[in-house]
Amino acid sequence: MNKYSGLTPEQNTFYQRTLLKELKDSVVLMPYGKLSKVPKNEGQTTSWRIFKQPALTKTPLTEGVTPADVDITIDKIQASVSQYGTWTKISDQLQDTGIDPVVTEVTEMFGEHAGLTLDSIAMDTVGAGLNVAYGGGKLARNQITPTDKFTYKMLTSITEFFKRQNVKKIKMPNGKMGYVALTPPEVMTTIKSWPEWKDANKYQDSKMIKRGIIGELDGVYFQDANTTPVYEGAGKDGIDVFGIVFLAAEAFGTPDIAGKKKPQIIVKDKRSGGTENPMELYSTVAWKSLFVAKRLREEAIYRVEVSGH
Repeated sequence: MNKYSGLTPEQNTFYQRTLLKELKDSVVLMPYGKLSKVPKNEGQTTSWRIFKQPALTKTPLTEGVTPADVDITIDKIQASVSQYGTWTKISDQLQDTGIDPVVTEVTEMFGEHAGLTLDSIAMDTVGAGLNVAYGGGKLARNQITPTDKFTYKMLTSITEFFKRQNVKKIKMPNGKMGYVALTPPEVMTTIKSWPEWKDANKYQDSKMIKRGIIGELDGVYFQDANTTPVYEGAGKDGIDVFGIVFLAAEAFGTPDIAGKKKPQIIVKDKRSGGTENPMELYSTVAWKSLFVAKRLREEAIYRVEVSGH
């Protein structure tokens, strides 16, 4: 439950909804993860089940003979959750009734802050996947030059990789299935210059644009993202290198932040007292959340490192 001192249930509900709305509007990676239940306490583990396909059955059935059964492999992947959050002081006295405008603005800001924080933590994990290719056919990040941009040929090689790995596609907001490319703005400019992109995206879906999905090409939906890896000065002659993170279904897992153990908004009025605020000089607003991100299927993650525009 959320923690409040001297606030009404109506204020409690409003601030919590405000936090969650802004948080959900701020995340771009987390909606593509496999969800798990959030444990009650920090340090406890959450888990995901991943089913492995058995070997193909190529032997014809014999009439009257029951074939041997197959063993289904279920991987249980666990991770320990940690607690994240921050707080700030407010010098104004909070309103006794109604919705306090200052707390509302801080809650909106903290909702966005929480979303960006958790999404960035998830990206740090997912963006470190084992499958990687470098622009221009280079073999390492420090070899990338300004001309080693992302190309349509590289895109086709990634879709071929996913198909060969037999990973499932992700259901998109428009109901269609596809792979997702978390794309930094410095690379999206390059992609939009491709003739193939222009031909495929003459007409855009407003619902998808609202979600930050810029367009689709060859079954890959390009999601505008500003938390993708940026390797400052890591290329040849100190140029910046940018990472695009491609995902198929069940690539990674996170706790369900919309479940019973939601992120908390904590509002304390200056009149609540306490030894830390003995002169009642300030009120406080804070957010905190239990969270962890875990890679579940390495074959469903592919990172490309290239130069920007």
